[in-house]
Amino acid sequence: MVRWERAKTRQGTHSVLGRGEVNATGRKPWSQKGTGRARAGDLKAPHHRGGGVAHPKKPRDYSFKLNRKVRRLALMIALSARVAEGRFVLVDRVDNAEGKTTPFRKKLIKLLGVEDEPNAMIIEDTESETMERTSFATNNLPKVQVAAVNKISVYELLRHRHVIMTTDALNTMQEKLSTPIRRM
Repeated sequence: MVRWERAKTRQGTHSVLGRGEVNATGRKPWSQKGTGRARAGDLKAPHHRGGGVAHPKKPRDYSFKLNRKVRRLALMIALSARVAEGRFVLVDRVDNAEGKTTPFRKKLIKLLGVEDEPNAMIIEDTESETMERTSFATNNLPKVQVAAVNKISVYELLRHRHVIMTTDALNTMQEKLSTPIRRM
């Protein structure tokens, strides 16, 4: 699942000139026999200065198909791993009325029971004004991320040490994971 998410984000716009695309002469640099040197066809070969690249990278799409059942299972496994480790915190709501970083950081440290910088993913039900204020407060906290329940990434879940989820988000998540997958 993490490979699938990361592959989808790759641009794949890299491009290098190959032997047939290099702007160089097609003339034979020296004669085939009699010089004592190795035979050479042209200066476009990879071992010559200014020559083409041997196996050039060309633009491509790195994404691949991953079944919806597998994606759903990966999300359940990532969440249950955080619960099993004791790094899952369920709250009624994320309270950050003033939208300031320092008081919110102190609340997070107290909530998570850590001494150093908090490392957590905060999951809320929907994108709202309170979520926006929380997001502004976490902009200066490099290891804290706020996300809506419908935009959770397994990679981000595993990257953060703690998961803080609201009860509304948990209910939405349970509905989302319990509904049967229909073919389109």
